[in-house]
Amino acid sequence: MKVCTDACLFGAWLANELNNFQSTPLRLLDIGTGTGLLSLMLAQQSNARIESIELDPAAFTQACENVSASPWKDQILVKQGRVQELIPDQPYDLIFSNPPFYEKDLKSPDAKVNAARHDSTLTLDELISFMMDHLTENGKSAVLLPFSRTNYYEEIAKRYGLYTNVKLYLKHTATHNPFRTILLSGKKMTDVSVSEICIKDEQQNYTAAFATLMKDYYLNC
Repeated sequence: MKVCTDACLFGAWLANELNNFQSTPLRLLDIGTGTGLLSLMLAQQSNARIESIELDPAAFTQACENVSASPWKDQILVKQGRVQELIPDQPYDLIFSNPPFYEKDLKSPDAKVNAARHDSTLTLDELISFMMDHLTENGKSAVLLPFSRTNYYEEIAKRYGLYTNVKLYLKHTATHNPFRTILLSGKKMTDVSVSEICIKDEQQNYTAAFATLMKDYYLNC
């Protein structure tokens, strides 16, 4: 499966955010883990216990192989299935996801692409409802979204009582509009911290902010 720069940045940023969590040990859930990338990045920077769930059989197999081959295999448990059918035995301190998108856009003829990019397998309502039901009282949810879906997501989340605490816009360069948004949310309303990060500068080199976040994961940062 393809690994995208925005997903890598999401994982690196989220791993850094774990330093602000007070619960120990941390209990995390990765919804739609794909290759297991995000779970592996967070395990690399913490002692968290991570459950990773994936619907697609091929992606599930790849995630299992990647976790098994890593130094963090004892921290991560990969499961196959629909998160809507998952019954956790304890609430989570953090639930994170790069959820399906392009809900109303034209679909690909490839069924696997449809499942990965469209929310026919997991709607935002279902995702947010699950998060609310299975987060600790002080727990957080984190999502990576297309910028165009930011307001839509926040409107649904607010209806469920899940409020944005941190909003990070991702931009290709300073002159581009945001193309992705990272939202960190909780059950308590707070002042919203809003910032942005650019991946490259005008010379097409990685920015200092991007390189700092990715230095533990990218060989050329």
